[in-house]
Amino acid sequence: MCGIYGIAKSPTTYTKRQHKVVKKVVRQMAIDSESRGAHSSGIAQVGTETRIHKSLLPSSKFVDTKQFNQSIKSLQTGNNILLGHTRFATEGAIVKSNAHPFRVGDVVGAHNGCVYNIEEMQGKLDKQCPVDSQLIFKAINDKDNIQEAIKDFDSDFALSFVKKNPMVLHLCRESNRPIFIAYVPQYKTMFYASES
Repeated sequence: MCGIYGIAKSPTTYTKRQHKVVKKVVRQMAIDSESRGAHSSGIAQVGTETRIHKSLLPSSKFVDTKQFNQSIKSLQTGNNILLGHTRFATEGAIVKSNAHPFRVGDVVGAHNGCVYNIEEMQGKLDKQCPVDSQLIFKAINDKDNIQEAIKDFDSDFALSFVKKNPMVLHLCRESNRPIFIAYVPQYKTMFYASES
């Protein structure tokens, strides 16, 4: 079990007060997501300057890092999407490089779930990787639609990802994995998380 969380906002710049509130909400979502996994944490800022920050810290500690706060600050400078993740390692060692989010080709994404047919999918996708989630993002990178990308996977998933267009956030899940979504009109911002 892992946790995903994040936001997608309009390109409109937040007021100082709005930015302060959004920072508080995203910080709390990250902390609440720690119950779903504390082996590592990560956040991707997506937009004019896409960057991925990963850590072996649990999210309650990761929220105090320069990297996490830089990602929140980037919402004022052209980044409109944040993809957060808390990891409970099911496949792959507990090392920084195995923390989510991942960049695979044109896809930046985070995954909550498990792939059960790893060897089969490594063969089909001609990709060896230390974390099963990377296989899903490889398939998404290679295919034009999500249904085609996931059709051969035996897996549980909730996904947050951006593919090519840094202004479009994709969220999807199957019935065993939750995603809660809230849209705040006055902020023109959508928040999402595995935890309600």
